[in-house]
Amino acid sequence: MLNYNNCRQATLIWFTAEFLKELDKTAEAKEILHIALTLLPETCPLSLKETEVYFKVHYSIGQLCVTMGKTQDAEKHFRKALHSIDYASKYIRKNLPDMVRCLAHLLFKLANLVMQGGSTDITDILQKARRITKKTCDPCTEANLKILEGFRKIHLSKLLEAENYFKQALDIRQKWYGKLHPVVAEILEPLADLLCYPKYSKSLDWSQSKKFYKEVLKIQEDSMQRARSSETRDQINLHRAITLYKLGKLLKNDGNCQARKETAERLRHSFDLLTELLGPNHHLTMEVRRLLKHVEKQVCLSDIEIYGFDYDYTLAFYSSNLHTLIFNAAREILIQQHKYPEDLRKYDYNPNFVIRGLHYDVQKGIVMKIDAFHYIQLGTTYSAVLGRLIDSGKKLFLITNSPFSFVDKGMQYMVGKDWRDLFDIIIVQAEKPAFFNDNRRPFRRANQRDKLHWDKISKLEKGKIYKQGNLYEFLKLTGWTGSKVLYFGDHIYSDLADLTLKHGWRTGAIIPELRSEIKTMNTDQYNRVVVWLQGLTGLLERMQTYEDAESRMVLQEWIKERNELREMTKTIFNPQFGSIFRTHHNPTYFSRRLSRFADIYMASLSCILSYNLHNTFYPRRTPLQHEASLWSDQIGASPSKYPYIEGLAQIK
Repeated sequence: MLNYNNCRQATLIWFTAEFLKELDKTAEAKEILHIALTLLPETCPLSLKETEVYFKVHYSIGQLCVTMGKTQDAEKHFRKALHSIDYASKYIRKNLPDMVRCLAHLLFKLANLVMQGGSTDITDILQKARRITKKTCDPCTEANLKILEGFRKIHLSKLLEAENYFKQALDIRQKWYGKLHPVVAEILEPLADLLCYPKYSKSLDWSQSKKFYKEVLKIQEDSMQRARSSETRDQINLHRAITLYKLGKLLKNDGNCQARKETAERLRHSFDLLTELLGPNHHLTMEVRRLLKHVEKQVCLSDIEIYGFDYDYTLAFYSSNLHTLIFNAAREILIQQHKYPEDLRKYDYNPNFVIRGLHYDVQKGIVMKIDAFHYIQLGTTYSAVLGRLIDSGKKLFLITNSPFSFVDKGMQYMVGKDWRDLFDIIIVQAEKPAFFNDNRRPFRRANQRDKLHWDKISKLEKGKIYKQGNLYEFLKLTGWTGSKVLYFGDHIYSDLADLTLKHGWRTGAIIPELRSEIKTMNTDQYNRVVVWLQGLTGLLERMQTYEDAESRMVLQEWIKERNELREMTKTIFNPQFGSIFRTHHNPTYFSRRLSRFADIYMASLSCILSYNLHNTFYPRRTPLQHEASLWSDQIGASPSKYPYIEGLAQIK
């Protein structure tokens, strides 16, 4: 049994906690309520006053646990509070002051937690709620009961009855609280969830659900303006992120361009909030990112407002002379500084030996290709690309790992002395990929002689040169976030991967080898080999059904010929490693990474000149194994170009 002093102390602490809750000081309120908890016994006390204190402390802690997302702790404290009311009614035979109002709220919150956890005593809780509702004309209590009944009907798969209960509760709350009160959002969101539930929705018209989700977002925005503490704002933002995600999923199904744009905006906002609150690796953040990537897979240039560029092999390409110089310099370093054999000088640079995307086994010294499962070239076309973007009102920025002196010489050669006027922001020696991940490195302003200024950077100005820094600060200073930014780079990992996975920019990869690959693919020799290889593969599949000796002999000859054709499709690109995009039939590991981290890819920036800035790039449908019709099944598309196809058709 509580003594008088403990009871009084616990009551004062509870009052203080309620005051702190009004000030949105959730953590402080919970901390002092736990002090009050130490003054209470594990079981209910005997007097009415002591029972009232017991109820209030446990009920308040339960509310705070719900706010902080600790549902199991919340249910534990709510049950203790409920037990105290049962105790007061049964043994003291008196009702607690304001018991009806408090009990109605308690039952509503407890029922929500119980249904989420799959507990079986929801029926008992609802019976208590019905009894307490009969004792009062309080509209809030009546609305709470109807919400509980609605959730119960959902669990019983009586969805039409659930909808009716939710709508009745919505009418009551909107009448008493107005349309922008947070308690209205408590009904609007589950009602929207129900109306777009696949097994319940009778059509694909989810306009009512979209309307309700948008009303919930409006209420959440209004609550954000009135929130006093960062903790409360974080909780509201977390709910906003989830609502935005739900709305984005519905809008995704509309299919028209405007809906796609709105979908991307909603999901982008959700992704940004979840990344900030839960981190990039939380399962909910990753789910939104997956959906966002699916929505944004097509690239509409009219949506792009800001273009960013790497320097080396993006804006500036180098002739083979530079590669020879680098090879020779590295060879001399190995011989002179690391005492490698003099015979190493016999080996000259061979530009056609390796290809991009190879893997090097350091332990075994093996270079391998894996599948998934003047030194600067003068580039007036780049000046045309940049000028065209500027004339269209686009903003441009440059982020490179190269020092300013190096970039300045190259850009003057390619574009002219006034090249800096083309870019809104220029960042050199960025140290990518750390630039995209490490938020501790500040920006420093440099002059044309590469001397650093140590004043704090509060804004990034046009025409100025900045060193180092980080993307988090860049986003804060510019506000250039999400899918309105398209960044071009040549390196999949150091330039593009983090931007795609963590920051949601659109990305473009510059793959110079693409030009020669396409040129090879357009040759008659390549087309003849590939068409015959596909046709022969189809014949092999059919020939296996014949068991006679002559058929088996023909089969072996065709297998041998097929292997020769497969080798030809490789060596036609590169004698050692073949194409950078394909290992026989399969995409290379490099090709898979490219598809994941780059929204578009091209041989050089000049390719943009072939398209207007309102063009949309759509993803191609890639056939699956059970969908793909072999070319041999569709013979006849071009027999005049490849006469031997007619013979192939006769064999079939």
